[in-house]
Amino acid sequence: MEEVHSEFRFHKKILLTGYSRGGQFTHRFAFQNPELVKACAPFSAGTWTTPDGRLLIESMEEIKDPEMFLNSEANAAMVPERLRGMFEPRVAKVASMHAKKSANKIPYLVMCGTLDLRLDISKQFVNSLEVNGFVVQSKWPQTPHGGIRKYPNEFQKYAKGAAEFFLEVTRKR
Repeated sequence: MEEVHSEFRFHKKILLTGYSRGGQFTHRFAFQNPELVKACAPFSAGTWTTPDGRLLIESMEEIKDPEMFLNSEANAAMVPERLRGMFEPRVAKVASMHAKKSANKIPYLVMCGTLDLRLDISKQFVNSLEVNGFVVQSKWPQTPHGGIRKYPNEFQKYAKGAAEFFLEVTRKR
């Protein structure tokens, strides 16, 4: 970020959005780097880290000690195969980090499809943000995970929602 700012004129804070693993990255980056983030719009993440360091995993209960859970190879058999890559020490450390205190100043837009297996944990994440004093909006388009070809009009709601949210946030001074 410092290198980019040294060569180009940009605002000091960035707008973050991402879908699926991109959603996982965006909310965790914002929690740890609130001084760099103006607003965050994570969508349909397969895992969410709550501000108080709990882990929400698709099709599972909340994990209160993510580092211990993710450092156990035996636990990998309990999650969908596509999520097994998170069972490594580096990911375990990131997934269990608490949000910095000033992170609750970042406004959030959380979206997930109503036909997505990740809907329940996305709603739990929204609740965790609200309980921890974050300003959060949520939208629930009628989509499964990755069904853009079958539901193109509904999937457009993610891009439109993010654009409208970021315009709203950046217009406030």
